[in-house]
Amino acid sequence: MGKQKLNEKQSSSQPKLKIEKSISKEQVQEQDGAINISEVTEITCSICYSSIADQGIIKNCKHTYCFQCIQKWSEQNLTCPQCRADFTKVIRIRKVGQKAKKKTYKFKQPKQSNDTSLNINLIQYYTQLLFLMFEIYQDSDRE
Repeated sequence: MGKQKLNEKQSSSQPKLKIEKSISKEQVQEQDGAINISEVTEITCSICYSSIADQGIIKNCKHTYCFQCIQKWSEQNLTCPQCRADFTKVIRIRKVGQKAKKKTYKFKQPKQSNDTSLNINLIQYYTQLLFLMFEIYQDSDRE
């Protein structure tokens, strides 16, 4: 009896966690390229904090975002915003009435912009120039 009261006190003092729900295997049934969705609770994108209607699910880690948000994110970085797992594929689930269409998209590693390449070249140039000036300075001290 005393042990039960102790457990009740411990559980009431522990912080409550907010659980985000995603479409589970039980809720999704695939039929001819379309998906039936039954009683799916509303989920929120952790990039834009809006309700997700057009889902983008990272294939490796299964984290879910708005497809447009994760597509935009992938232009800069191919790691999950939540767990930093690398990814190249995102499953898009788009609701159409009571059904949803499912398609897998493959993303390529973002290319460095010309500005970034130019900055790297300038840094290398100035580093070499600095070393050359340092050598000249040391040689002039010896004379």
